[in-house]
Amino acid sequence: MYYRGANAALLVYDCTVKSSFAKAKEWVTELKANAPENIVIAIAGAKCDLCASATNQEEIAALKAEAQAYATEMKAIWGETSAKMNIGVEDIFNRITHEIVNRGSFKVDSGAVPLHTKSSWGCC
Repeated sequence: MYYRGANAALLVYDCTVKSSFAKAKEWVTELKANAPENIVIAIAGAKCDLCASATNQEEIAALKAEAQAYATEMKAIWGETSAKMNIGVEDIFNRITHEIVNRGSFKVDSGAVPLHTKSSWGCC
């Protein structure tokens, strides 16, 4: 996982598979230990379009409640998404952006080269 200088991290798990959420929790632990202190963390339960037709409805409901509670505890953004059905994807990115702006945590990597400058050593 690469997170040096990151303003945000979006951790995605399969909302129909509990072990997938356990892995996302490990990523949160890693971020809390090594990423910038003010990083915005979002946790997204993907494939929410499959939840309604799944046979393990009780497990899915329990996982959803656990994920929401964990996100609250970690002060993270939480949401359900489905890239296939275009559910919640734009919303979670908008919430991440809003949180970055609210925290004032946006920073530009000082090693970046502005696009409007010409190279002093090149031919063009």
